[in-house]
Amino acid sequence: MAFCFKFTKVIKQGKICDGCRHVKAKLIVGMMLTCSLESNYQSMTLCILANVADGDSAKDFIMGNEDVLKKLMNYMMHSNVNLQIAATFCICNLIWNEEESASERQAKLTELGVHKLLQQLLSTNNTTLFDKVKTAMQQFT
Repeated sequence: MAFCFKFTKVIKQGKICDGCRHVKAKLIVGMMLTCSLESNYQSMTLCILANVADGDSAKDFIMGNEDVLKKLMNYMMHSNVNLQIAATFCICNLIWNEEESASERQAKLTELGVHKLLQQLLSTNNTTLFDKVKTAMQQFT
């Protein structure tokens, strides 16, 4: 999971443009929907998606693809806690309340049932997952 946070630092420093995030989001979404990856690679793929989901056009692309959103929801409830953490990290980036259009994204994800899934995950014993879920829950307005 350290990979997620190292990659986030690169993105936050402005080294990846929003257009690049959109292209990367398309590639990663393609991998998520068509490839059968081992849990370790699924986790890394979700981490990368979470980080590219920090750009506006990438967020729009992800939010416009209901198959990806449903896949993220499946990963949130997966038996592998690392996949749950990575999926929750991605959701958190999509709903960050200080960003433009956050309320629309939050409404759509609530309608799909993401908020309820986050509430269910609050009962986890894993402290990392609990912290990610708590942060995500705080973003909903």
